[in-house]
Amino acid sequence: MKKIASIVLALMLVLAMSIPAMAEADFTIVVNLKTLSSEYWQTVKSGIDKAAEELGITIDVQGPPAESDIAGQVNQIETQLAGAPDAII
Repeated sequence: MKKIASIVLALMLVLAMSIPAMAEADFTIVVNLKTLSSEYWQTVKSGIDKAAEELGITIDVQGPPAESDIAGQVNQIETQLAGAPDAII
């Protein structure tokens, strides 16, 4: 039992020490919305921007001028993939 408690305590210590390093890491996160011209997607973007500010991170929110611009959406994602972000949402 003491051995298990020691292992758990050691793992918790390692995790606690790694959290500040993760918080200081510079991540590139890109979010694709269907469009930036509709009121609904502007509300979604506002929520993303607010969360990013609260978390102290930078998120690049993008979207084509119209929901029907499929070619623009595909081109946008291909360009983002070429930039090798840490995450695309």
